[in-house]
Amino acid sequence: MTRHSLDPVPAPVTSLPLSARQDWCWSWLRCYPRPYPQAPDLATPLMWRFRGRLDAEALRQALSLMARKHETLRYALELSGGTARQVLLPDPLPLEIVATDTTERVLALPGPLATTTLTRKADDEHLLVLHWHHLIYDQVSVELFRKELASTYRSLVESGDGPDTASSFDYRAFAQEERVTADREERIQRAASTLRDHGALEPLSKGRAGEVERAYGHMPMTVDESTTSQLLARCRTERVSLFTALSAALGLAVGRVHGRDRIIVSAHHHGRHLPGSRAALGLFANVVNLPLELDRSDRAEMLSQARAKLAEATSTVSFPFSRLCEATRGTSTGSGYLPSALSHVWLRLDGVSGWWPAAPSVTEEDWCGVRVSTRDQAVRAPQSSPRHIVDPDAVGAGAALVVGMQYRGGRLVGVMKYETGHFPTELVSAGVAAFAAEIDAIARGGRG
Repeated sequence: MTRHSLDPVPAPVTSLPLSARQDWCWSWLRCYPRPYPQAPDLATPLMWRFRGRLDAEALRQALSLMARKHETLRYALELSGGTARQVLLPDPLPLEIVATDTTERVLALPGPLATTTLTRKADDEHLLVLHWHHLIYDQVSVELFRKELASTYRSLVESGDGPDTASSFDYRAFAQEERVTADREERIQRAASTLRDHGALEPLSKGRAGEVERAYGHMPMTVDESTTSQLLARCRTERVSLFTALSAALGLAVGRVHGRDRIIVSAHHHGRHLPGSRAALGLFANVVNLPLELDRSDRAEMLSQARAKLAEATSTVSFPFSRLCEATRGTSTGSGYLPSALSHVWLRLDGVSGWWPAAPSVTEEDWCGVRVSTRDQAVRAPQSSPRHIVDPDAVGAGAALVVGMQYRGGRLVGVMKYETGHFPTELVSAGVAAFAAEIDAIARGGRG
């Protein structure tokens, strides 16, 4: 069988600054004075369990070819004077073969931002684990990696040749083009002014002094099939997305419970607008903010406003999040910013907001006679959330509510997540009830 050479890939550039899209992730990590587990582990392990006669050399070659095509898989993090940069490694994602399970491993940073290990359980059973840091992937990247690894392995086993490693997207050029220019700085200042006007400096709950232990509560919510169906029909009538409708409902609900006329709803936007970007591995998602003026008299007008605000927010996806936070606050804390630093409530819609991996579309498939099952370790049950220690200077610690929703079995289901030190249970319960009522009102086309 003919195989491609595994010679190191020439690296014309040895060091790169973090991109504008990576800024929010690095800023988040800087909120924590101590490493994992007192800081979040943002290295998602993806796992493939192989049952059958695995061609380990073809798997090694497949990973190598993918790293040649997607250079983010060859990035390593380096720190110099507190500044983070990326080094492009010459080795094309080497495969480490080990004797023990590595699913609980944490990436050793500074160092490579992606590692792969293969554990031999038996002659006909192996476990492949990819650890990669959130600095180099987003939701689209996860599914793309799964599909490309499968197709590349099959090609090598069946014909001895892998696919073309030429990439249709230059991630490095993309990252460099999004540096802060004079024009972009002016736009950042305008966005910061709008956020201040909508209460970005007035959180729902005041922060606490000293290092804060982040402990979470979770309150489930379900929208029945009939209301969900009505809501989707209303979205089609008003020509808005489901995310837009939920943003409007959530803003109205939180504003009602907390006595606000203006609310900022934040989310991660996938940020993949350029040609070729949807076929590239990397972190394209960024934090976007929807500053809403709450119109409780006309739900249709509220939907229209939310749609317009989402379009405006999309145009800010190239802004470095920490720079937007500094401009909004008029100062730098010297620490990091949690993604919720500028918002009152955070909305995640599974499969839409582009931040964390959704469940894989294929959970078991055939790789040339080998049965392969895929699963994520990163999507944990809410009750398993660890307690993290956040730096006292971190902005936005615990001040925002977080709502996660997904469409499942004809219904919308989700959970409102809150920090127990900031929000009493009865207030969160009132928020969940108000959110359900607003969804119902929007679905029915109600007013007032």
